[in-house]
Amino acid sequence: EDNYFDVVIIRNALDHVEDPWQTLREVFRVLKPTGALYVWIYLYSWRASLAYRLINALTERYETEPWAFNWNRIKKCLTTIGFIPCLPAIEERPNLFRKPESTSDWLKQTLKKALDFKHSRGFTCVALPRKGVHKAWKLPGAG
Repeated sequence: EDNYFDVVIIRNALDHVEDPWQTLREVFRVLKPTGALYVWIYLYSWRASLAYRLINALTERYETEPWAFNWNRIKKCLTTIGFIPCLPAIEERPNLFRKPESTSDWLKQTLKKALDFKHSRGFTCVALPRKGVHKAWKLPGAG
């Protein structure tokens, strides 16, 4: 169903699917206009990303991890689909399975934490599907 979910979390999976662009298009379709996408993904430097893709192409080693993203690549992918990518945050082991007091409060804190970092590599990036969400939540950045 279109515009159904408030939040979609993709945890260490986007670089393992056959078509990450199709996956993100589907997420965009099912996410409410005021919803948020939280992507947990390792971001390589652009050189490492290029080397990884080259090695994959030469060895045809696509079974477990066919994609290697850097910040610019994931940002372009998210923007093309219609998301508003925010700056990545470094978060080694996000505790996504704890019981939050309030999902809304937990999400706001997670997004605020992600938007406050200014790193080019790390494990987490956040994407907001529509303009205005960061204003409604009084969060910085995100266009």
